[in-house]
Amino acid sequence: MEVAPTIQWGYLIYLTVFRVCQYFGAKEECQYCDINHNWRQHKAAGRPYTGVKPVDEVLEALAIIDRYDTAGTSHAYTLTGGSVTSKVDGLEEADFYGRYAKAIEERFPGRWIGKVVAQALPRADVQRFRDYGVQIYHPNYEVWDKRLFELYCPGKERYVGREEWHRRILESAEVFGPRNVIPNFVAGIEMAEPFGFTTVDEAIESTTEGLQYFMSRGILPASPPGVRNRPPRSAAPTRRARRWSTTSGCWRRTARRWRPTAFPPRPGTARPAPATRSSR
Repeated sequence: MEVAPTIQWGYLIYLTVFRVCQYFGAKEECQYCDINHNWRQHKAAGRPYTGVKPVDEVLEALAIIDRYDTAGTSHAYTLTGGSVTSKVDGLEEADFYGRYAKAIEERFPGRWIGKVVAQALPRADVQRFRDYGVQIYHPNYEVWDKRLFELYCPGKERYVGREEWHRRILESAEVFGPRNVIPNFVAGIEMAEPFGFTTVDEAIESTTEGLQYFMSRGILPASPPGVRNRPPRSAAPTRRARRWSTTSGCWRRTARRWRPTAFPPRPGTARPAPATRSSR
């Protein structure tokens, strides 16, 4: 569970192999992310915290899953963690994460769909991901609005810049194919106080613009969590309710323009579990 936990009802093995981010400190860290804060909390409490998970331990954990997952519930793995702006273990980001993919594919050829969540990297680095055996690339664009991106992602704005970040996402589709490039965005932060939009309509307009930008180029961003889970009808207009209104509203508006058949089902994504009384 510590090395290779599963999510999405057992479908996805989530390998957070670098548990610190080199966008570090108030002037670089993404303002909604807790990865470095977790590291600081563990250090302050004197608790052990493995920053880099050894490749052999990851392989050992996957071997246990492969041995006991006789039903074939797990279908994909995701390599993820903090961004690398210099080097980790002497390796730049593509090679650092890529070495895990290479080891997994050599040990378990074809067993799982390999995915990586990383920065929007230059084309040569993206190609190395592909060469290592990664099949799905998640270069997250975080938040669409230019002002909010600069405020919420100061390190990414400083090192790469929003426009270059988007250009790299589009360019990565030439390597992986548009269907296999799935940029996530962080649902809800477009209305986060004190800098976010003050009305749901403004937030929907901005987020929809981002969806249209990528979808018009054949790239389908990931549906954020919570879109299908409407808050109870009795719920007050809390932040959770406003977030749901924003994310569901922008997807409804986008769906009016794009037919469901325009984008085939994405590989490496589990089907939702059946609804229960508690999740309706």
